[in-house]
Amino acid sequence: MNDELLPGSSPVDSGWGATLAESGLPPFVRLVGLTLVLHMSELGGWYWVEAETLADETGLTLRRVEDALAVLIEHGYIDRHRGELKPAA
Repeated sequence: MNDELLPGSSPVDSGWGATLAESGLPPFVRLVGLTLVLHMSELGGWYWVEAETLADETGLTLRRVEDALAVLIEHGYIDRHRGELKPAA
């Protein structure tokens, strides 16, 4: 969970999804990031989602999904903490 979000809000509500969509990042990166939105809880964190699930949902290869996650982390859109992904604060 992202402690900076108010209960009932989400990164999408606060513009996270729109910011990502307009980021200029490669389309496959935006696709993976926006697919992560499907796995968000109401408090802005993600339920556990495997890279394989993201590959199935996006139609991308597992390697391409892993590359996209690395770019999202590098650009500060998501954090990896204890193996879990969450929206960056």
